[in-house]
Amino acid sequence: AGDARFEYDPTDGQSEGILIEGQSTNLLNYSEQFDNAYWTKYRATITANAAVAPSGELTADLFVSEQTGSAQTHIVQSASQAYTSGTAYTFSIFVKPAGFSKIRIAAANTTTWAAAADYDLSGSGSVSGVTGTASTEDCGNGWFRCILTGTAGATASTPTYVFLDNGSGTSFDGDDYSGVIIWGAQFEQSSFASSYLKVEGSAATRAADSLSAELTEVGYTGGPVSVVVEANMQSPPTNSNNRAVLELAESGSTANRLLLYNYGGRADGVYAVADGSSTALFSGTINTDAYFKTSVSMDTNSIARSVNGGAITEDTSGQLPSNLDTLRIGFGNSASPLDGHIKRVAVYSEALSDTNLQALTS
Repeated sequence: AGDARFEYDPTDGQSEGILIEGQSTNLLNYSEQFDNAYWTKYRATITANAAVAPSGELTADLFVSEQTGSAQTHIVQSASQAYTSGTAYTFSIFVKPAGFSKIRIAAANTTTWAAAADYDLSGSGSVSGVTGTASTEDCGNGWFRCILTGTAGATASTPTYVFLDNGSGTSFDGDDYSGVIIWGAQFEQSSFASSYLKVEGSAATRAADSLSAELTEVGYTGGPVSVVVEANMQSPPTNSNNRAVLELAESGSTANRLLLYNYGGRADGVYAVADGSSTALFSGTINTDAYFKTSVSMDTNSIARSVNGGAITEDTSGQLPSNLDTLRIGFGNSASPLDGHIKRVAVYSEALSDTNLQALTS
């Protein structure tokens, strides 16, 4: 708690920036102890603490197919989870091959939760046979995070199945030693997988991140100002969910502020408030699956912006906010946290030229 979460790509070590997320709850009761009775096993054996997990601890479990003498499915099943019709949910789990390099994840009842996918953990990872949306994240050292998202079709309860796949499908005679290594299961009411949150005995909630600084600490004391940000998002915001990228604000007040944000439809926006008078400025497409760079300059009767080195957009009606004293990174007063990484932030005590705004974001 209280520590900045700087993250690095596990495959090449490159900096991803600081992670800023909204509140999230892992609705499972046990996320690492698959030998616990909370997880039901069908024609499968779990050996606890058999391998080193992505956390660096000896807490990953070996999930092995049992020999049955005939073709059968080999499953680890979560406890039943409650769904609300029309709501998106995401299940994720870290998996590493241990004889098998394929698994299937699916709701026991796909009418209740429309979610199922087959995962291939070879190469860079891939998915197929998808109901809902699915993806893999390469976590290095042979580990992949398998992610499955779907929308509930009914207000009801159903468990989630994790099937072993021997390469020819999920129904086969096991051999008592081939399988996969699993760790870090998470189930959340969300349209994407947030960072892993360990649970042990009951569901747990992580508070939203909050990162801010006094503008005087970075040399800004008022007047014309420019900001440049490089960031990404874990998924596009929905139409009802604005995501803050950066905000300059007057502490304790909403009368003066400048908010850079993204909203549904993969668009970005700038929202300026000067002495209580607001102006929603600029909108344009940003690919939020990758890093983007955006810059904004503010001066009297001029607010200009460039995205990814693109053409300058200027609004001459927006007024320059006063009394700005707080820099909020990845969150704002009227928008949800970024749910992504902030890689770079720069604040300039001047209104940068159009040429500079483009150059700094190209």
